[in-house]
Amino acid sequence: MGGGQQNGLRSGTLPVALCAGMGAAADILNAQETETERENLRRLRNSFIAQLHDFPWNISLNSPADIAHHPGNANMCFHGFSAHDILQMLQPHLAASTGSACTTGIPEPSHVLKAIGLSGEDAESSIRFSLGFHTTDEDIAQSVGLIGNALERLTKTACSA
Repeated sequence: MGGGQQNGLRSGTLPVALCAGMGAAADILNAQETETERENLRRLRNSFIAQLHDFPWNISLNSPADIAHHPGNANMCFHGFSAHDILQMLQPHLAASTGSACTTGIPEPSHVLKAIGLSGEDAESSIRFSLGFHTTDEDIAQSVGLIGNALERLTKTACSA
């Protein structure tokens, strides 16, 4: 247990540089400029989701739209498609994923998506898209175009098979 500080709960000296860094990060996150950037990110994410919903395919957001969630994240289900097939067609032009980095290489569907009630098939049809503070309206338009082209090609391939 070390030196017995704090009634034996934690020992050692606090890392002053890390404490100062945490304080600086909190200041940045609470700055008005950062809130403005988060609002813009939220707007871009919502635009991305709305444009995907305009497609003729059955596409849904894997979270309730009316609750606050990360402004730079949209996990979308492309019902009837394989997420891996879509991602393969998007590479190398658009980076997205079927799950978190810590589950890379695990073949089964996301346990998180299954925990929120998705079937195994819908979990296998879901892709997580991440946006950042440097994402632009043009990036969204290009991404939506790439996704639409991929879905159209996959639909044609399925119809001709």
